[in-house]
Amino acid sequence: MTYIFSDPIKLIVGNDLKVTHDFLTKAHRGSVLGYKQRLPLISITVNPFYPRYRYESDNYETAYIDKGQLLQEVTSLANVPVFDIVNDSCTNLAEIIFDTGIQ
Repeated sequence: MTYIFSDPIKLIVGNDLKVTHDFLTKAHRGSVLGYKQRLPLISITVNPFYPRYRYESDNYETAYIDKGQLLQEVTSLANVPVFDIVNDSCTNLAEIIFDTGIQ
């Protein structure tokens, strides 16, 4: 079976995460996934938050890595704008998205 989507975003955006997961799991077994239109990488978002596992309590706690260092290192490797999704205003990110004219 071959599934052709209009663009790659349609592979990951769905109304129900379980339905999407089940579809991708089934499609992975012998099916081909494709798309008609490539989407350019126009920006990258980073998030300094991560769930830290605590062995002694067998659960997770909120943790953060150095947000300045994360942003600096990713920016130095990227050739597109990089935004800290937690601390930056989404205004500049929204402008970049709208300026591309991608629908």
